[in-house]
Amino acid sequence: MREIQEIWQQFKDDFLEKDGQENYLINHSAAALVHLGHLFAEASLDAAQSQRLIELVQEENTEIRQEIIDRLAFFLPGMLDENFHYSAASVDLRSPSAVRNDIFSAFWTILSYSNESQNLIPESQQLKNKLTLFIKQSKPYQLNLRYQNLENTDFSYAQLIEVDFSYANLAHANFIHAKCAKSNFYNASLREANLYFTEMQSSFFSFTDFYKANLAQAILSHSVLHGANFEQADLSEASLENCKADHANFVATDMMLTKMMEGDFKHCDFGEANLTRADLSKADLTEVSFQDANLYQATFHDACIEEVNWEVKSLKKATFKKNSLDESKYLFFQRQGALLE
Repeated sequence: MREIQEIWQQFKDDFLEKDGQENYLINHSAAALVHLGHLFAEASLDAAQSQRLIELVQEENTEIRQEIIDRLAFFLPGMLDENFHYSAASVDLRSPSAVRNDIFSAFWTILSYSNESQNLIPESQQLKNKLTLFIKQSKPYQLNLRYQNLENTDFSYAQLIEVDFSYANLAHANFIHAKCAKSNFYNASLREANLYFTEMQSSFFSFTDFYKANLAQAILSHSVLHGANFEQADLSEASLENCKADHANFVATDMMLTKMMEGDFKHCDFGEANLTRADLSKADLTEVSFQDANLYQATFHDACIEEVNWEVKSLKKATFKKNSLDESKYLFFQRQGALLE
């Protein structure tokens, strides 16, 4: 494969060139696919090549990047209809699916990194489904889905590590058993999304909206959840160990058997939440509200429980060990049926 800088220059020459009447020389998706195939179909870009391509795209001025967006977004529906199919003698020995995925990866990398905040996803649900499938199959390097409208999409069982989903609309999306570790979901909407058994550890979820989402058995350990909204979500048996979740909203959330050890939950609202048998050992619960929450058999060993609102629904059989308790708090817990060690 030629040097990436040479390929990038050829891409610009091909896609931005106009005739004497200011008409683009490439004006149909089939022709665009041929040119993309010449540039990207013979071999997959490795990480270093992909990174250099991203840098070259971002080095272009705003006007050029917007022109690239307009051109590629115009071709996207037709290319999806053609399934990014490309055939030539130079790729006869390669798998057709590998060729398609490599062309799509380069296409989406150029389009998405030219973009600032426009939604590039086709409105047609059929085309949106095709695009999602290509994303799952091709796994572009440093996949960029910022600001994209991916509502009702199916990412189940996908492996999407280190993806930028910030500001994306992922409401009602299906992420069952997906692997999305080390990804950025800042300010994204995952309202009523299905994230059952999704692996999202070491990810960034500040101000993410999980309203009524299914996160049962999901793995969010070592993630940042600052200001996230989990109201009425299902977090039962989920893993939130070592999370920084200060100021998050857990109102009316199901957190039965949730693992929250060593997490930072300062200033969180657990009003009416179900924390039955949840483990909050060594968690920082400073200024947390458990108003009307169910803490039956919850574990608070060595947790920081300063200035907590304990007007709970139940503290029965909740266990406290190595906690700093004054006499009034000790007697209150005892009257509530907590187990004090």
